Amino acid sequence: MNRLRFLVLILVLTTLFGTRAAFAGEPASRKAMAEALFVQGREAMQRGAFGLAAEKLEDSQAIDAAVGTLLNLATCYEELNRTASAWVTYKRAAALARAQQQTDREAFAREKAASLKSSLAYIVVEPSDPPKDLKILRDDEEIPRRLWGKPVPVDPGDYRVVARAPGRPLVERGVTAAPGKIQRVVLTGLVDKRRVEAPPPAAPARSKAVTQPTAGPSSQRRTPARDVTRGDAQRLWGAVVGGAGIAGLVVGGAFMARAISKNDDSQQHCQGNLCDDTGKVLRDEARSAGNLATVFIGVGALGVVGGAVLFLTAPREAAAGWWVGPSGGLTHAGFAGGAQF
Repeated sequence: MNRLRFLVLILVLTTLFGTRAAFAGEPASRKAMAEALFVQGREAMQRGAFGLAAEKLEDSQAIDAAVGTLLNLATCYEELNRTASAWVTYKRAAALARAQQQTDREAFAREKAASLKSSLAYIVVEPSDPPKDLKILRDDEEIPRRLWGKPVPVDPGDYRVVARAPGRPLVERGVTAAPGKIQRVVLTGLVDKRRVEAPPPAAPARSKAVTQPTAGPSSQRRTPARDVTRGDAQRLWGAVVGGAGIAGLVVGGAFMARAISKNDDSQQHCQGNLCDDTGKVLRDEARSAGNLATVFIGVGALGVVGGAVLFLTAPREAAAGWWVGPSGGLTHAGFAGGAQF
């Protein structure tokens, strides 16, 4: 119980005093940076340099999310024949416009997304007899297991699909995604190289006498050693899980501080629930940070509790004592004894 109280005390102190500074507030110049990048992106679009424009708009969106930035970015993707990127960006723009009650922009974005859907290129990855530890990557981007066997929209072009798992050969396939087509990639040959036939048992050596194994101090001494090793490993895992839980709580506290900060900033742009565009964005960012804080704090609390349980329930070293038992074979018999400290 003393260890559990110690862990809880560390958790409380870390959460209260170690997270507020993480998101003390964003500098006002960030919005100016986002606006400057947006203007540069628009100028590049007017020159027809859509690749450069997309880079500028991506940077602007990463700093300060805006519906107009997303719509222009989707237009650049469309001009670059990156139809899947354009489609998903239009959908993101529609969702953000709906949250900000920009009905005209929402309708425009949904119409553009719908017009691109028929020209999307899809890739379906189908592993044959996949092991539990298999990972599949498409151009170094891991494909989640829940998407295996399902059509996933991608930008048209050439891709490299790789399947890898410990102890198994690397399986690689090339595929070309074409507009309006579904390309299937079947991954076979995922044989475990560790599955080898065991050698036949060796014939027993001929001997004049066969001695039965004796019960003695060696077998008695090994049992406590195994208990100590298992206990040490469990305590180590308890510390690791508990530490991860504390880290989760720290991150959750940081997101909570960010949510509070964003909500405080929005008060200058809102009257009750009526907000201007800036206030709506700040409210959305505060809500997102609050949701993340809830997730991280919940998972972190579970990690701390689980780590404490693992640490406190680990077996201790066997107690000291005496042992005595029979010792013998085909040619002799008797008793053996000793002490364990």
